[in-house]
Amino acid sequence: MSATGVELTFQVLAKTSNPAAVPSLISALDSPHPQIRDFAVRSLLRRKEIEGHRAVLNRFNQLPPELQRVVWEHRVRLGGAIRELLRSGDPQEALLGIQIAVSFREYELVPVLTHMVLAPNRFPAKLAAGAILELAQALREERSESSPKPRVPPLEAIQRQFLHALGRAVERFSSHQCPEILLAYVVLAEPGDPLIARVLENPSHPAHRRLCEILQKAAHPNVVPLLVGLLQQHIVPPVVVRIVARRSDLHFIKAFLSLIGGELPLHTQRHLSQLRTFSWLEQLPTVLPQLSVSEQIALTRLGQICGLRTSETLELLKCLLKWGEPAARKAAVLALEPITGPQGNHLFCQALNDPDPQVQAQAVRQLRKRGMLGALPKLIELLDSSELALRQAAQESLEEFRFDRFAAAFDLLEDDVRHTIGKLVRKADPQACDRLREEMQSPSRVRRLRAIALAEAMELVTEREPELIQLADDPDHMVRTAAIKALARCRSESARQAIRRALTDRAIAVQQTAQAILAELEPGNLPESLLPGAIS
Repeated sequence: MSATGVELTFQVLAKTSNPAAVPSLISALDSPHPQIRDFAVRSLLRRKEIEGHRAVLNRFNQLPPELQRVVWEHRVRLGGAIRELLRSGDPQEALLGIQIAVSFREYELVPVLTHMVLAPNRFPAKLAAGAILELAQALREERSESSPKPRVPPLEAIQRQFLHALGRAVERFSSHQCPEILLAYVVLAEPGDPLIARVLENPSHPAHRRLCEILQKAAHPNVVPLLVGLLQQHIVPPVVVRIVARRSDLHFIKAFLSLIGGELPLHTQRHLSQLRTFSWLEQLPTVLPQLSVSEQIALTRLGQICGLRTSETLELLKCLLKWGEPAARKAAVLALEPITGPQGNHLFCQALNDPDPQVQAQAVRQLRKRGMLGALPKLIELLDSSELALRQAAQESLEEFRFDRFAAAFDLLEDDVRHTIGKLVRKADPQACDRLREEMQSPSRVRRLRAIALAEAMELVTEREPELIQLADDPDHMVRTAAIKALARCRSESARQAIRRALTDRAIAVQQTAQAILAELEPGNLPESLLPGAIS
């Protein structure tokens, strides 16, 4: 018979309503000729009889890969046959059904697999539980895809049915003791799942102890998100807090610190405040290098948000200050602020000598608040630091040395005090130079005069030379006099020209002041008629 004839024969067998066609096609599955087997498989898959589908599935593992792919493409038609394999009294068929159900991702067969777990004395119960777990993982992965393929029914409905079937097995956990069932439920459940809450709240529930073990120890990647998510629920079973305190794997630590580092609602803060310690804090020197910078920074919030003892908080901050990244060390110094006493001050001194200027600066801001000896001289010394961060920190800490405060008390101070404080204000107040310019431009004669004296006391004459040159032409002769006296401290040619112009000022006092200044600055260049005393 020609190849075309064989193909036509199988096409007829695939479509005929004669029931005798099915046994004929099944017998062809065992033909030694690959082409005959190929046509037989395809023809049986096109028919609707479960008997034929089951025969194909029984030979699935012996089929070549291309035919296995054809069977997989027709998996929607094979649900009934897989179900029969699972219910078969033959252990080998049941095992094959489990294998194919997982391979084809037959989520709708989970109720059958669950029944196999719950049925007493069934050989494949443990394997069925493992298959349920694999299907739960596969469904979770499908739902996590950015653009999952459309399914009928939708994945959300499949997940609800999956969890409903698993719920029966969870409630009857004592009859099978398969942890895979609980883990599968955890993989698919959301943190607000009522069954999870009910099991955790009831210590006498048959699944309570094993579920707690899973949440505390299971390495499955979906367990940690559920555990961390439980902390974000409005009501949390007390056992969850104990589990969080005991779990110590790196995956959990990172997820927990990610939660701590974000914005926390009040109810989550309330749950976290019940935490008194964490088992992984003992291994912090080993854990710390494996954490990102943001996770290390989140560590500093443990003492503020959780109910850690002060001694544990100090050990945590000590570890961060010793091995943490610069940004984390800076955050650790900030977290150290409310902790006073010898131990807190010891860590503070460590931070004050940190190699990173930003960390030092954070410590400098606490120097005066801690009332430590030598704080003021140290801050004054730091005003001349080569590091901008340290200078700024010292300026923030010396709030009393501000221009406005100095100007308000200026007239009451002795000359030597004016100069001493003035130099400090110049360094401590970053706005001092700008505020001085504003005062020099004031419409008030008194304020302009005082501004010139302030410039001399603060040694800012050179910086404010343009404004002083303008004041040398001020309408008030006393302001003009004070301005050219101040300009005598400048070495620029523009300042010298302003003083020379004052020699022809309309006020005698201004002329005399200019003569005296130039006689000292340029004794050989001043005409005899303009020497001091020549003008009456």
